[in-house]
Amino acid sequence: MFEVFEYARKSSSIDSQVYEDSIELQMFFIQQRDELCKKGEVLLTPALSYTDQHLTRLAEANRKERMTKEQRDEEDRKKICVDAGNGSKEKYPGGTDVFESNGEVYHIGDFVYIEPREKGLAPHIVCIERLHKGDDDKQWLHGCWFLRPNETYHLATRKFLQKEVFRSDFYDSVPFDKVLGKCYVMYVKEYFKMRPEGFADEDVFVCESRYSGRNKMFKKIKIWQVPKSEYAHVVARDQILTPVRVASVFAEKSSSDFERQGDEDQNEVMDRNREVVIADNVQNAEDGCTYYEQYQTSTCWIKLGDYVYLRSGSDDKPLISRVDKIWTSSSGDDFFHGPYFVVPGDIEHSPTRLFYCKEVFLSSQEQTNPVLSITGRCSVLSYKEFTACRITEIAEEHVYICESKYIEPEKITKKCSKPLRRVPLSINVCDDEIYFFKKPILPRKEPSPLLLKSSEVTAAEEESVDFCSSIDQSFNDTSSYQGELSMDQTPSSGKKKKKQIKKVRTISGYIVYAGECRKGIQNENPDFNFGEISKAVGNKWKALPKEVKERYEERAKIIASEQAAKAKRTVTDDRSQFPVPSPSADSQSMSPHPSARPTTPGSIQGSQTMAPPPAPQKPPPPMFVTVPPRTHRLVHSDIYLKYIEGLATGSRSIGDWDKTLTAAPPETPSANPNTRLPAHWLGSGPGHHENVTNALWALRDLMLRDALAISYSVKPSHV
Repeated sequence: MFEVFEYARKSSSIDSQVYEDSIELQMFFIQQRDELCKKGEVLLTPALSYTDQHLTRLAEANRKERMTKEQRDEEDRKKICVDAGNGSKEKYPGGTDVFESNGEVYHIGDFVYIEPREKGLAPHIVCIERLHKGDDDKQWLHGCWFLRPNETYHLATRKFLQKEVFRSDFYDSVPFDKVLGKCYVMYVKEYFKMRPEGFADEDVFVCESRYSGRNKMFKKIKIWQVPKSEYAHVVARDQILTPVRVASVFAEKSSSDFERQGDEDQNEVMDRNREVVIADNVQNAEDGCTYYEQYQTSTCWIKLGDYVYLRSGSDDKPLISRVDKIWTSSSGDDFFHGPYFVVPGDIEHSPTRLFYCKEVFLSSQEQTNPVLSITGRCSVLSYKEFTACRITEIAEEHVYICESKYIEPEKITKKCSKPLRRVPLSINVCDDEIYFFKKPILPRKEPSPLLLKSSEVTAAEEESVDFCSSIDQSFNDTSSYQGELSMDQTPSSGKKKKKQIKKVRTISGYIVYAGECRKGIQNENPDFNFGEISKAVGNKWKALPKEVKERYEERAKIIASEQAAKAKRTVTDDRSQFPVPSPSADSQSMSPHPSARPTTPGSIQGSQTMAPPPAPQKPPPPMFVTVPPRTHRLVHSDIYLKYIEGLATGSRSIGDWDKTLTAAPPETPSANPNTRLPAHWLGSGPGHHENVTNALWALRDLMLRDALAISYSVKPSHV
């Protein structure tokens, strides 16, 4: 925006309205910028260093510098205009009053078409004021130029007369071979009533105003001061014309074009002017090397303290490094030095550990790399900075959080005792723009990548086993386990309850492979039916090498042995749960209910008639005497007792609600160290809180806000 305002002042005179408006608009822009950025509290940018005082001093210095020059130019311009208005016929050396070209005679005061200087434009219109010959005996004309509306600077909402042109303050000489023909320009007061003889309507134009190219302004003409040709005659029109105003050519663009152009402009990022800054007083500097604070690479600008991506063996996983030193060696090669940052997948840790999303660790390993290995910039922030601000030039996908360091020799991680390093830079280095959030954000955590990998492997194995089991079931619907066990029967039911165990079919390597790749083929070809998918699986199985097939066969044997062991355990459990007693007399005499005595499978399946039950016998006396009942004491928990005590007549809440609302950590006595706090309520531990007590207070505030939010969002009449 500042470049726009400076260009407006540069292209207009100091006493013009455009010059004053540019200063006023820039002053208003600075005020709005300071209000939106809140003096750096919301957006901290180097642009805030330019204030309205700088603009005032710059405008005053510009006025003093240009005032003398513009006064001299204005006097020269007025002298030229007066000479042209009086029809001065002062001739150049070799001047004349008439020229003949292509069978056409041209006099002073004639209007002519001049060949356009750019292709695709309409011919220029010039009023001849002088005719002369050059040193090479070439014919020249000198005159005032008339501009069409599309050749002026104006608002798109301005309207013009049909075939209107404007007299400009531009005078120039043109060789006569550029003349295309004659035309005629009439003053607005004569145009609608009169017309020139011998000219077609398309060659007759109307002029109402003059245009100042220096001030970009229009001004109505009061006196028509144009050299009059003695050979052009004007007669009255047969019918008086009606003035018609037409829209500007710039208004022909539709609103969609402007919106599309606005969207394209928004997508373009204007980079700031930067320069290579050489560093002074570098520690441990080598002879013949040049050190820098700011340097331009083949991909981006970097400075000391920046974080960059480096090329690695895998394209999808670039390395992250910090720039602590930049230099050019005596041989002309560019290098930088700094530590690496590692991701959770590169360190040793427990699979149950949680990490912040996009978390990295400061490695104890530092290395020197060529500048050509840099592929782009990124941002690594501490926890406090990550929750509060962002660098505006770096996208969110390239922002990382770091609160721990990784010690390579010991293979352990430790919290950073100091914030990340910040390098003091000189004033010539372009600082980053920093945007501050209105409220701090809370970074979420994610499980370890090791746990995700193990879960994916387990899911794939379970999927293959489930697929194999489904295939076994489709082949063995009619087969059953050879040994059938009978359950206890009662004569009144008359039904036989049998638990059948399916026969396990041997699993092959092809079934295990099909269970793994079937789902992927189905996702890649959603239109395939079951038969086409099975055919594709078979083709892939045939294309596998022999070594890969042998590995699947070994896995199939392991799965088959596990299923056989599982089936064996199931049979053993069933036999222990449903024992088959022998039909002896002693067992029958001990049964208090004859109808419930057990029978063998042969007695049920061999004959359909049953023997009559024997006479009921007197049950034996009990071996133990029942203890008389006594009163039991109901012991309640402390929480339940407090709940009972909190019930009061006429109270709208359970417990002391006012006390809960006004409770605060300073007013609440600290818990006894021997008391065990419910730390298990905190899934990920205290987190960034110092201890469990502060974390529980934060949980209480969060639950209290949620409870109050329910009453705000839900009306009592809707409950």
